[in-house]
Amino acid sequence: MATFEDVVKQLGFLTDRQILTGLNQGFLLETGSWDQKNLRHASYTLRLGSEVRICRAAGSATTATKEFTIVPLTSANPKIEIRPGDTALLYSMERLTFPDSVLGFTVARGLLFAEGLCPENTYVDPGFTGQIYTTITNVSPRVVELEYGMAITRLFFFRLTEAVEKPYRSGSALGIAQQLKSVRAAITSSDECRSATDDELLDGVKLIPIAGQQAAESFNRIALRQTRAERRLLALAVSWPALLVFANNNTWVSENMGTFFGNVFASIVAAVLMFGAPKIASWLHLGNSK
Repeated sequence: MATFEDVVKQLGFLTDRQILTGLNQGFLLETGSWDQKNLRHASYTLRLGSEVRICRAAGSATTATKEFTIVPLTSANPKIEIRPGDTALLYSMERLTFPDSVLGFTVARGLLFAEGLCPENTYVDPGFTGQIYTTITNVSPRVVELEYGMAITRLFFFRLTEAVEKPYRSGSALGIAQQLKSVRAAITSSDECRSATDDELLDGVKLIPIAGQQAAESFNRIALRQTRAERRLLALAVSWPALLVFANNNTWVSENMGTFFGNVFASIVAAVLMFGAPKIASWLHLGNSK
């Protein structure tokens, strides 16, 4: 049986004709998984296959490590939504069968970048067989929809001068860590939230990828308005009874304004004090106001 080196003798990146020659001889991609229409210039365009592994941003904040859920795609159920902050592994429809003398490189489609997805560009080791995946993270504020069979990334093939001494082995088999260590950046469980201080909760809100700082500022302003309202109520509670007693018992007020208008005058003064309480408190360095 002919080897890949017999079929494609030239070194360097393969052209479309060389790629097709290799494909027709059963090399590079598994027979039945590729389509000649996806050959383009000096590359082959990989398509989104039947498996997507996704880590939802909303759920990953509550777990010790990032957990990926497998979502199957089919012709009957072809679409998946990538929400803001989500990370997904997009597995190829094609199955690779790389000879020991071929190295591969992928370049993600520009359309993914245009939609606010941040995809990886990766490599394929000589001797690799199976599906490869492209990792993407949605860094946009929009929900992006992906569909089964859509073009994901372009695969380039590089013919080496000779077969490598040690073909591909998985990272786990070589003892290479498959996931970085990470910790939660914010409190998330119900019990933690109930026992946390207001400042701790606000710090957690600021870590939200989309609009976290804006939400935290809104909460701060709501708290400030509530503080102002409480000062006004305190000023009213303290001043109004005293002013009513003064109006009802002061001889000058009774003689010049009468009891009814004296009470009205006392209420007006109390209202002025109530709405001016935040300013007065600010001058006395009892709080902040804008």
